[in-house]
Amino acid sequence: MKKSHLTALAIVFLGLVVLWYYEQMPEKTNVKGLYVSVSKDFDRDSIKSIEAIVLSHPEERLELVRQKGGWKVRLTKKGQRFWARAKKTKVERLLSLLAGLQGEPRAKGKKYLSTFGLDKGEGLKITLKNGSKEVLTVTVGSKGPDWGSSFLRVGSSDTVYLVSRDILSVFDIWSKRPEKGLDLEPWVDLDVLSVFPSGIKMCSLDAGEKSWSLSRITKDGKAKGNPDTWRFKKGGQVTEKTSKQVMEYLSKLIPLRAKDVVPPSEGEKWGGRGSNKTPESFSCLLKSGPLRQVEIGGCLKGSKRCLVKANGFAYEVDYSWVQDVENPFEKEKKVDATGSKKTGKSVKKD
Repeated sequence: MKKSHLTALAIVFLGLVVLWYYEQMPEKTNVKGLYVSVSKDFDRDSIKSIEAIVLSHPEERLELVRQKGGWKVRLTKKGQRFWARAKKTKVERLLSLLAGLQGEPRAKGKKYLSTFGLDKGEGLKITLKNGSKEVLTVTVGSKGPDWGSSFLRVGSSDTVYLVSRDILSVFDIWSKRPEKGLDLEPWVDLDVLSVFPSGIKMCSLDAGEKSWSLSRITKDGKAKGNPDTWRFKKGGQVTEKTSKQVMEYLSKLIPLRAKDVVPPSEGEKWGGRGSNKTPESFSCLLKSGPLRQVEIGGCLKGSKRCLVKANGFAYEVDYSWVQDVENPFEKEKKVDATGSKKTGKSVKKD
């Protein structure tokens, strides 16, 4: 055989090898033959409640219920069961991960379930409901080989699927598989006032002698004079403030994030503010949107925490926030947790 013929055959053979290798690349793999539908897609808005529990640690159960404008989570604190506002984005992420699941069948039969952390009494069981109707139930076992995936089974089926979604991470589970009870705190939304100074049209405090109001100076919907001017009213006096002064002050108040959420009944123990022990009311009207209001209750003796209520939920906030609300545009005053001013005067002893 001539040398030119051998060279031509070698080139053809090399080309076939390159073509075969190219077709075997991951991005060229026919995934249709590997992945199947694990769960049907569903309308996220149709889900009214979610329950989740680590089967080996049933003492901490996650219960989420849809409410107007978001979700609430059931907590147990100080021996009381109550509802707190849940993080809407976290719940929506969970629903997004569970909708329309596709996966690769990895095993079938009860004898294989323990290999994937899905035997009886193992795994994280998640149930989605529309009223009393069960929409989806999945049990998540071990994380997949790349830790960005999960092994799970649907309902009572003994078929194990590998899905390319890290469902355990939504529950803040970073171990290979669920090993302890669920932590409910990451689901609690502690944002009391999720607004920013630049979006404010007016703010006020309704607190008897401490009352004040702050509003943009406008006329016929347009700024009057200096567009950066605000009108501040307190104690019968009216003064003007610049936008810089107002923004610096309001940035101390909003957005407001609580330290903790407490049972609503705790307010009875904390009492109210001021000499008459009645709640105070801090309100902000947005340029576009509804009025946001926070009820300020009492402050716990011996603590630097005060109670506030918003949207039907009770929270603990720093006492310094209450001081800033009650003393606008003033240097920090020495006020104790009961609302009484400390004069700093010495008392003459007999």
